[in-house]
Parts: sequence; C-alpha cells; structure tokens
Amino acid sequence: MRCASLSVVVLAALLLGACGATGESTKDLETLQGDGFSIKMPGTPKRSSRTIQSGAGPVTLTSYVSDGSEQAFSIAFTELPKAAKGDLVAALRGAATSLGGTLTDERMTKYQGFDTRDARILGVKNNKGTEGTLFTRVILTKDRLYELRFVVEGGDRTQPPDVYPQFRDSLKLA
Repeated sequence: MRCASLSVVVLAALLLGACGATGESTKDLETLQGDGFSIKMPGTPKRSSRTIQSGAGPVTLTSYVSDGSEQAFSIAFTELPKAAKGDLVAALRGAATSLGGTLTDERMTKYQGFDTRDARILGVKNNKGTEGTLFTRVILTKDRLYELRFVVEGGDRTQPPDVYPQFRDSLKLA
C-alpha cells in the first residue's frame, strides 16, 4: 500500500492549466516516441520532468502534455521504487479529490497484460474556472505507473470525442 500515496501524488501533479487543443480529430494525431513507450497525440507535446515527494520517497515524474482551448491530452509516468506496491483505485480517488471532481464510471481492465483502471472525473476546473470532464486510464506495470488523461470542456460529458479512444488505445509499452 506504500505506493497508494505515490499514485495520488503522480496523478495530482498533472493538473492541466487549459482544456486542450482545439479541433483535434483522429487525423491530427502523430506518434510520440517517449521514454519506453509510444503514443499518438496532437501537435508537439511539451515534455517536463521533476522530482516529487511520495509516500515511497522522492520519485521522478515525467509528463508529455498537448493542450489548447477545448481539449487536452497528457501521458505521465513515474518509475516505481522497488519496495512500492501500486494501488490504482487509490490513484483515481486521489486524482478526483485533488482536482475537485467527482469520480465515476470506474472500471478495472487489462491493457497489454497489465492491471489498468479507466474512469471519468466530472466537474474538473481549469485555471480559468471552466468545467471539464476528465477521461483517464491508469496502468501499473512491473516498474512504472502510467496515467493517460484527456480533458474536454463540459462538466458532465458521458462520452469522449472519438479522438480519445484512438489516443488511449495507441499506447505501446516497450
């Protein structure tokens, strides 16, 4: 359970300042070759890396973000300390709490053989106070915690635009 705190910190560290890139469609996605993964995202995602404190000690959070005025895309990961044990449920609940939203439609899945949880977080506000809906997937591999996020304007969207599943399902882990 030590990694539950780590998961919450990783998810909370990615609060998006804007609600994403305008007018993305599936044809606008380009393959990003990341650190041990590839994924399709629009434009040229901004990479950042920083050390954050967690219940398991200091960890490095690396993220790639592509955002604009109506939608935002991000992928983040952190290397798990050897003694840490991940908790995807706590990760999603911590994200909803830190973002001031309501967690819903949470479900357990598998992705490329790894434990995964998908969810929606309603009523997420950006730095301008505009409400959005966050569609998210967290993935626990043997040595990393990944989070995919897609934010779209509208505080209670039940379905994401078609571009979200293409983004989400394009992730290839090395």
